[in-house]
Amino acid sequence: MLGKIRSLGAPIGAQGLYSIAGMVVTLVGTLAMAPDTWGRVAIILSAFFIVVAFVRGAGSIPILVFLSGDATAAYWARRPALILTALVAALTGTIPALVGFSVGLPLPGILLGLATITYSLYDITRTIDLATGDFTRVVRSDAVMFGLLLLGLLLCLTDLPADSVVPASMVLAYGVGTAVSLLGQPRSESLRIRGYWRHYGRDIPFLALDALLMATTVNGFVFLAGIMGSPELAGAFRTAISLFIGPLQLAQTASSPFLVRMLRGSARAYEQDPGADLRLRTLRQPALLVAAFVLVGACYGAIALVAGGAISRLLTQEVWIAAADLALACALLIGALGASSLLSTFLRYRHSSHLLFWVRVMTLLASMAIFAALFGPAGAPLTVAIAAAAAPWIVVPGLFALAFWRPVSPRLGAALA
Repeated sequence: MLGKIRSLGAPIGAQGLYSIAGMVVTLVGTLAMAPDTWGRVAIILSAFFIVVAFVRGAGSIPILVFLSGDATAAYWARRPALILTALVAALTGTIPALVGFSVGLPLPGILLGLATITYSLYDITRTIDLATGDFTRVVRSDAVMFGLLLLGLLLCLTDLPADSVVPASMVLAYGVGTAVSLLGQPRSESLRIRGYWRHYGRDIPFLALDALLMATTVNGFVFLAGIMGSPELAGAFRTAISLFIGPLQLAQTASSPFLVRMLRGSARAYEQDPGADLRLRTLRQPALLVAAFVLVGACYGAIALVAGGAISRLLTQEVWIAAADLALACALLIGALGASSLLSTFLRYRHSSHLLFWVRVMTLLASMAIFAALFGPAGAPLTVAIAAAAAPWIVVPGLFALAFWRPVSPRLGAALA
């Protein structure tokens, strides 16, 4: 048990600066910008995070899901994954730019469009390091990225507009971080894009769409809060998710490589011993993980609600006060999303990505419908709408896993070899 805790501590430590960077961006945004301006920037950031989640399906997610723990294969897939990621990021980076024009902040939108490329490339280079277990290199590149981001954000103390300084700092920091990460990785034989697509092409479109739908939940709620409520409410929602719930997301994201590797190892073991691949035995592992994610989310949210509220009132920070009130509901939502992601990983070794994509579509539609109905016509508080909308992310894939259980897929099993 202690060995597992120590092995989990390594990726959590490596994830620290990466997640704190996002929290610092939110912190600076709330302090350096007027509530209305921060609300509009938060809407652009929502588009940005939805886009980069989609881009991850082209490179980061296939490597993490199928190659975690296999250093040779991860480096082998590096070049085509980087090229494909860069192409997809360049195309989809126009979306944050267009959103920036629509909310009256064209320059921040354009800069976040450029940040889509640098952020996505940095994400895949560090995913390769995480998949190969080289956490020292992750910390080194994250330190460079974080240092440059802080230096850039210090310009908010000058007369320069903070709404442009923040995304410009992101472009530079993630770009340099990508270079540092790549320079630290060893050379290896490289697969061509055609070969990469031959191995993972059937999964990549659905992995990308799956990640897009997952990201659409939180960021879609931010959009709806801004449209059905106000830009200030959207800003408070973004602050709650990024700043108050940031440490919870840090722990979830950092533990992801370890948990995916554990689920992948279980799938390979059941593939080698089909007689042991039984419904109740195999469902026990993801069920325990889901329960742990929900319990941790609830406990963390209760603490964040009390402590965050007290600190916010002490500092008389309007955006923080509104964000603290959303802390418990947001923690439940993030806990449910983390649990749903683990369920999807478990199911991905047993069902086609095409089928799981439609499960995700139904989950998202149910979640968004509950949120819109409660926050809109029903007139429920935003906290109630958020908490209720979290339930489908566990219920729908959970019922699917139970009702449509099947042994490890031979096709996906081959991809694990």
